[in-house]
Amino acid sequence: MRRTAVLVLCLLTFASGAAAAERAAGRHVKPRAERNIMAAHRVLGRWNVGLVNPRTRLLRNNVWVSCSGRGSRTRAGYTQFRCVVGYRRVRVSVRYVAKTNNGFELHNRRTYRV
Repeated sequence: MRRTAVLVLCLLTFASGAAAAERAAGRHVKPRAERNIMAAHRVLGRWNVGLVNPRTRLLRNNVWVSCSGRGSRTRAGYTQFRCVVGYRRVRVSVRYVAKTNNGFELHNRRTYRV
């Protein structure tokens, strides 16, 4: 009797944890989205807009990222962000789409100068 009770409790705990993880999958918060973009220096370098130092292949000093969530806000965060990456007078606007396991995609890149 005790073994079945323990087994049932373990299964319920696992099921509720998996359901919560499934709901939170693909949701990021603003600082996480900004850090992910800053860490993607290879992608930023392929844009050829001067965000990356060509000699070191790292981000230049004073490159900044600002993101704002799109869609409905939940406790887990947003699934999409509108982000602007800037350096000096160059601005790159992108749509950040959150994926599971800290993954993301960048869409609709638009470059402009201010």
